[in-house]
This record gives sequence, structure tokens and C-alpha cells, in this order.
Amino acid sequence: MLVKEYSRMIALSMLWVCIIKPGYIIGSRDDGIAVRDDFIWRLTASCAQIQSHSAEDPEAWLFVADVDRVADAVSDCCTTAGQNTCEQGVEMVKILDGLVVSDFWSIIKQQLGIKIQSSWFDSWMHQLNTSIAAQGEKHPLWPLLLTIEQGQGRLGVVCTPPEMREIDKQRVREAVRKNVAYLVGIGFLSRSNERPKVQQGKMEKIETSFVGRPFASKT
Repeated sequence: MLVKEYSRMIALSMLWVCIIKPGYIIGSRDDGIAVRDDFIWRLTASCAQIQSHSAEDPEAWLFVADVDRVADAVSDCCTTAGQNTCEQGVEMVKILDGLVVSDFWSIIKQQLGIKIQSSWFDSWMHQLNTSIAAQGEKHPLWPLLLTIEQGQGRLGVVCTPPEMREIDKQRVREAVRKNVAYLVGIGFLSRSNERPKVQQGKMEKIETSFVGRPFASKT
């Protein structure tokens, strides 16, 4: 609602605005500095603990882009301000970068050296609740249970926008690997036969880089 109202005001003032809409934002493929409070990594850590993730279409698209990719989009908007023809002075830039969820979990399993099986939501939720009951407020998903239940623990969206053919999926894979390596390094994620190096402690403030999945038309 805020964005729509701002767009209306901009249109009346004859100015130009660019709205950038990415999915999950992760660390770059160069340094992989991930924010462990982000939903995508909290869910990943929790699934790694119980070695299970909620079942979904393996070809569902996980909208995720590294921070440098998003920064480039912002820079492009600044340098082309007003040059593009757009309705009412508002341009929507959708960042559709990502990979299919099966690729994402394959990378996680490979990087951590563990098995993570796909489980029906009810079964997975039972395992998750057992893990949360054991860890209490220290569990990564303790403050996000409602979100998990509403989304059934899924990361992807079943859609196939034509623009996906042009996406550099290798860049996304490299960024995911680098982020996982970083999270292992700080002890947030653990490889097989390793114990976590750090404890999260009580989490009250939730900061996430998930801005919202871009709308994508089915074809």
C-alpha cells in the first residue's frame, strides 16, 4: 500500500521512480557474507538439523539473488532514470534470478556432507516441532513458526516466466555455495560429524532480506 501511494504521488508530481523487486537476497558470490537471521538461512539450518525439508515440486523456482546483483540493478536504475518509457513515471524491475529448489537442496547437502530428505509437510512439521521443543527459544525457527505453517515450509514457487531462460543460474549456485561456506565458518551451519561452534541464544529481533517473491506469469 505504501508503494502504491508513493507511486500515485510521484505520478502527480511528474517525477520518475523505479521499484526493484527481488526475492531472497543473499551474500555475494565473492565473499558470501550471509545474514544468518534471514529466513532462508534459518530454514536451511533447521532442515539440516533434522535432515529433512518440506516436500514441494522439485522444479519450483526459488527466487534468490546475490547482493551484488541487486546493487547492479539499483545502479542501472539510477543511470537510466527517466529514459525508459513506463506508465505514470513508475518502472517496476523484477529480479527473477534464482534456481530450482532441488538444485538448492543438492548444494546444501553437498556442502554440508549430509543427507536431507524430502518429507510430506505433516511429517516434516512433526520433526520440526520436536526439534523446537528440545531447543526452545534457541531454535532458528522459534520466532517464525506461524510463517512456516502458512507457507508449509516451502521456498519455491511453481512458475516458468520466459525471462528465466536468460538467467545466469551458475552465478546463483556459486553465491549459494559461498554463503553456505561462510555460515559454516561462523558456526551457524555444521558439516557432517561437526558440532555447532556457536549458540544463537534468544532471538527477539528478526531481520530478513526477503523482500517478496516477484510476480511471474505462468506459461
